[in-house]
Amino acid sequence: MDICKSAKCTGCGACVDACPKSCISFRYDENGFYRSYVDEDRCIQCRRCVKVCPANHPYKTHRIQQAYKARRQDKQAAVNSSSGGIASVLSEYIVKNGGVVAGCGFDDTLCLKHTLASTLDELEPFKGSKYLQSNTVGIYRQVREQLQADKTVLFIGTPCQVSALQTYLGKTYDKLYSVDFVCHGVSSRCIFDKYLAFTDPTTAPLSVSFRNKTRGYRNKKACFEMQVVYPDRTVRNSTESGLYYWFASSLSVRESCYRCPFVSFERASDITLADYIGDDLDDTDNEVGVNTLFVNSAKGKALAEAVRQEIVLEPKPVEDTAKRFNRLMYPSSMPTCRKEFFDRLQTDDYPTLEATFDAQKILPGKMVRRWQAMKRRLRKLFVG
Repeated sequence: MDICKSAKCTGCGACVDACPKSCISFRYDENGFYRSYVDEDRCIQCRRCVKVCPANHPYKTHRIQQAYKARRQDKQAAVNSSSGGIASVLSEYIVKNGGVVAGCGFDDTLCLKHTLASTLDELEPFKGSKYLQSNTVGIYRQVREQLQADKTVLFIGTPCQVSALQTYLGKTYDKLYSVDFVCHGVSSRCIFDKYLAFTDPTTAPLSVSFRNKTRGYRNKKACFEMQVVYPDRTVRNSTESGLYYWFASSLSVRESCYRCPFVSFERASDITLADYIGDDLDDTDNEVGVNTLFVNSAKGKALAEAVRQEIVLEPKPVEDTAKRFNRLMYPSSMPTCRKEFFDRLQTDDYPTLEATFDAQKILPGKMVRRWQAMKRRLRKLFVG
């Protein structure tokens, strides 16, 4: 049974939690993207999986109402988080008030998973950007159980994951808050694994940071640095990796991202976050990072107001601010060499892929010039 058309599958995993017979498995396909596989012998044709699939039934009920330039007051805490650290502030507020947060982080095997956190320590893995898709199996069911137990829950995920949660629940809950982000897509796990094998084929990393800000935010330039830490405390940094320009060009994202139904001013979430886009960054913004915060619902507004003392908020014009984000208006475009890239991904090692699919080949001329300029700035910051 096909849950949805293969090209539309977002890999959200809601169908797995929805199946009453547990006959749907969730694993990577040959290109390194999560997919669901139905055991036809055990399937009872209840079609619950079809009903909860956000590719079949996109859930979008809120239109962006307000926009802000935002960052948390605590500078060091902001440095340890993505952008301006707003997601961390919201998460900490929920936990401190007896609620739970559903977010994603790497486990000890570097598998990216959605889990529940009820303490501040358990929130730590949720910090930082991850350009991969998380394994959500079990999280929708756990969120429902928490809500039925009258717990306040904050769910943080991609737009399709937030939509999947809403379709899975099938009803609204006053104590459920949701946060998504302006999403560029999710990248292949195969590429990530090949990169790690290239950096050290014999030792599993202790941790990975996709956007390391220890050297500052620097108007979003210096944090485009992958940092891999190994058990012997060896640190490997990369600022020119194909991981970034493949992602920036949308070459490495899953097929459904090119026709994403959630690219819209209409959101499933209460709050949408993004890196801030604008020319009015001050020294502190450049040092620690800054968010754009979109409020999409009355609950989102109430949550933002609840943490008002912890953050710096500057109102911005809604339409003008939203239009600065391409991924709120149209989805990623598929590069012409995508099929060739994923065909080669099956056989080539990471250095070969990087040499074959360099920025000159896959990025438009204007983006190539920007990429090269960014690399020059990074070399000057990190070496000079």
